[in-house]
Amino acid sequence: MQRLTPFFRQNGTSTLEATLFAIPVLFVCLSGIELVQVHQVKQLAGLALHEAGRAASVNAGDATAINQRFAQALLPRFAPAGKHFSTAQRRDATLARYRSSYGLPLWQIEATQFKPRRLQLDLIYLHEPMQPWLRQLLKIGSAWQDPAQNRVVTQARREGLIAIRLTHQVVLHGDGLKRAR
Repeated sequence: MQRLTPFFRQNGTSTLEATLFAIPVLFVCLSGIELVQVHQVKQLAGLALHEAGRAASVNAGDATAINQRFAQALLPRFAPAGKHFSTAQRRDATLARYRSSYGLPLWQIEATQFKPRRLQLDLIYLHEPMQPWLRQLLKIGSAWQDPAQNRVVTQARREGLIAIRLTHQVVLHGDGLKRAR
């Protein structure tokens, strides 16, 4: 009769060890993917805000011109169009989904004049994490955060969204300042 060594009594141990090791590695990888996507969205929103600033400088801070230029410059964020006919339709569908699902705009731009002939654009862009578990963690974590001064940011935190804040200053080249809403 063959005598069993301790190695024969460990059936399934390596499978369990591999599983326990794989879970944290998978968590770190998914978190890294999410961080890369947030960084990409922040960069695209920053470039779009810069373009909106250019429109503000030549249109005397007109809120309509600022928002239109921002929306146009943000189109690469919605490529490829997917099931929609164009990236503009995908953007508009995303705007409608944010309003119906969360009661929030996808972005908010506030323009304030802080010096003569100088305008500051403050952007709040809302990003929905790809991972549902991360959204749940953000919702839970919002209970422990200080309430934000901005209603949009506070509500976004409660919904598990990431509020990306950016600021851009421009010199006005047009005549006078039209109030941004």
